[in-house]
Amino acid sequence: MSFFKKVIYILTAFIKFIFYKPKAIEQSKQVYFNISDPRIYNRYLYTLVKAFLIEGYTVVFPKTFNQFRFLHHPKEYLGLLSNEAQVVFKTITKSFNGIEINSTNLTADYFSKIETAHENSAFYYIPIAQHPLMYHRQLWNSDINYVPRKTSIFMIGNFDAIGYKQIEKTSTNIISRVAIFNFLNNHKLLTNYKKPYEFKSFLTSDEDHKCILIKREDFSLPMQELRPTFSKFHFFLACPGYVMALCHNINEAMSVGTIPILQRDYANLFVPKLKHEVNAIIFDNLDDLAQKIKNSYNYTYTKLDEMHNNVFYYYESYLTPKKVVESIEKNHPNTIYLLAEGHSVALKNNKASN
Repeated sequence: MSFFKKVIYILTAFIKFIFYKPKAIEQSKQVYFNISDPRIYNRYLYTLVKAFLIEGYTVVFPKTFNQFRFLHHPKEYLGLLSNEAQVVFKTITKSFNGIEINSTNLTADYFSKIETAHENSAFYYIPIAQHPLMYHRQLWNSDINYVPRKTSIFMIGNFDAIGYKQIEKTSTNIISRVAIFNFLNNHKLLTNYKKPYEFKSFLTSDEDHKCILIKREDFSLPMQELRPTFSKFHFFLACPGYVMALCHNINEAMSVGTIPILQRDYANLFVPKLKHEVNAIIFDNLDDLAQKIKNSYNYTYTKLDEMHNNVFYYYESYLTPKKVVESIEKNHPNTIYLLAEGHSVALKNNKASN
């Protein structure tokens, strides 16, 4: 950002700070976020704040210009908070009896101790959420008109060959989505529709038993169509994200009961872990993925229904805004782990190298 643009940005933010008035009416349940630099967490702090707002909390931030400026940036997901005007900026008193989330009990060091998280109730790992805009646009729980599912596998997303190979450097045990795409394509296990009408034609046809990966470079779906489209498939191929395995689309798919197919190292990042043929299909390497894809076309409807029910149960038990807030309310964890993408990965890798 040039000096002139930076000055304009700061002046604009200061004027908005002076005249900021929250639209929300203050509730009896309150949570106070006192984090020195919220920008570290960006989208994941936004989705955590939204979880509290959805559950009827008043969300409070310190009444300082610096805090407001961090939550104002127009190009970051945190900036949605000042645009929505649902959070409150004020100075809390000693009599405050709500929940406080601060730089002491919140950490971005998500991956260093997650192997022991399953046995330690003093830890709480906030699960991967849906894309921030799903909550911003109130699409995260929109009604789904369920129809008979295709016994096929679906994934749509960015497959940029340069960007999405970064994970090979940051999370070396995770197979990148680029490697997954290339392997399946080379082994003729993949259907890649390049036009929207081709995909829509498949959805209305009797064709089945396909593994469909749609590159966003070819075409995309409107955000409001993502969850309804996931619901039309028995399976979702959960490809890893940019620099870490966890990616928002697995929450979106599981919210409609679609069974994720994912690498074991990815499945183990969930607390509790996802389980093979219970609430997920888990593979260990690319050859195993190929076999699991072939196997997925042969499950009985009874087994598929059982797994769908288990996915719904897992989602409702652990991945909803309600369950996130309940876990903090009831367990009062000493340490709350919140994803911060590359920053979280760097913290783990730095510890491993020391």
